[in-house]
This record gives sequence, structure tokens and C-alpha cells, in this order.
Amino acid sequence: MTVSARCTVVAMKLRIGQSVYSTDGVFGEVADIVVDPTGHMVTHLVIEPYSSHQQARLVPMWLVSVSDGAVKIGLAESYVRQLQRVGFDDFVPVRGPIELDGSWDVDETDLVASPYWDVGGLIDANGEPFESYAPVPKQECEVRRRSDVTTLDLRVVGRVEGFLTTGDQLVALVVQGSRLRRQQYKVVPMDRVASVFNDEVVLSIDQGEYEALAPAPQLAALGSPQPSEHDGRPKRTAEVLMGSASRLASRTRHRHRRIEAEKQLDAGTES
Repeated sequence: MTVSARCTVVAMKLRIGQSVYSTDGVFGEVADIVVDPTGHMVTHLVIEPYSSHQQARLVPMWLVSVSDGAVKIGLAESYVRQLQRVGFDDFVPVRGPIELDGSWDVDETDLVASPYWDVGGLIDANGEPFESYAPVPKQECEVRRRSDVTTLDLRVVGRVEGFLTTGDQLVALVVQGSRLRRQQYKVVPMDRVASVFNDEVVLSIDQGEYEALAPAPQLAALGSPQPSEHDGRPKRTAEVLMGSASRLASRTRHRHRRIEAEKQLDAGTES
């Protein structure tokens, strides 16, 4: 006699405001649900202690389970607090319906997205498809959204708005700058990224070569809305202000260190 078994897969139910538990007790609540729109899946949860928004942490889904309507993190609280801090600018609001696989039961109004945009159907200013750019695996890229973008001659030309992808490969950065007080978007292929220093991207081209890149107005629609379009929670405004001040201080320190390092290198060469 043959007995057939039917396996029922229950989607993980996630909602903003769900209680979050570490292995040793209550931690807080779910603040945001992060999706990868090109991978069609939930990738992270943003969790935060009750009444302590500045302590929000980014938790990968492989550490998460859901039971009895609550989110369980497979770490003790002390380890949860060592996970990556989250800034509001790291993600973009989900606009319109988004296709996810059947593993998730989520409310689309609760979602924010990793700033990935599929290059399918997009072409650059020369009429070439972005797929022709040299790709980099997503997991090898440590660039964060809103990182400052600096050229080889130490000119800050804008900030990272997002990434163009094909499957699990990054092909380019979308850089938001300004010209004559108007936002302007440019696409920088990943092979023009020389290095990344603590939330700052340094390109392998100088300012003149960067300015020579054609603008990409078709990408403006993919960018983030103005802050006034967000939900207006006080923590968002505070995080944006603190993030701007932190980036300015960090950029000044890193530029000074690089200039000093170059001076020492030049002095060693001359001697």
C-alpha cells in the first residue's frame, strides 16, 4: 500500500509593530520590512526597542522565525545590539505592487525596498544596454545608499541613490548630484569604483571625466521622494539630520587622511 503525504507550506506572516523577542526576552517591535524587488523576496527586518528608535537594527531573515504571532530572533539581546544600525536613507519606499514569492505573507503598505532596480529594458545615453557593463556580485558590494561619491581628484560629486542590477549582479551605481540647483542622475559602471572608505565611494575617474558622463533623466522616476512625502515620524527627521552631520564629519576626516598619506608617499619618493 502506498501512502502519499501532502506538504503544506505556510508563508511567514510579517507586520509592522509585531513584537520581537531575542533568545533571552522581549527586544521590541518590527519597524520596517525590507524587500529586494529584483530577487522577489524579503531580505531583512528593521527591528527597534520600544521607545528607542535610534537603536534600530537590521536583521537578516535567516535569523528570523515567526511563532504565535511574534517574531523570534535567534540571538541573545547583547548580540542583536551588535547587528548593523539602520538609517532611514538606506531604503526607498515601495511604489505600487511588488511581486514576492510564496514564502511571505506581508502587507505591501509595510514594505521598504533595497535600492535595486532591474536593468531590463533600460539603455544608457549611448543606446547600449546596461547588461553590457562589467557586473559585480551583490554580496561583494559594501556600498550603502546615500554614501558620498568622491572623484579621484577628491571632489564630492553626489551621493549613491541606488544600484542597477541584473539578477544577483550589480552593474552600476546611480549617483544623485545637483547642477544649477536641480537634481541630476548619472550612471557610474561598477568598474569605475576604485574603493570604499567608511560610507564614502571613491571613483577611479576625475571630476572632468565624471561630468562627461551623460545624465540619465529616465532614472529620476526611480529615485526616492522628497522627505515631506514620507510618513513624517519624528525619528525620520532626526535620523536624516544626524546622518548628514555624520557624513560631513566623516568625509572631512577621510579627505584629510588621504591628503596626508599622499604627501608622505610623495616625500618618500623624492628621498
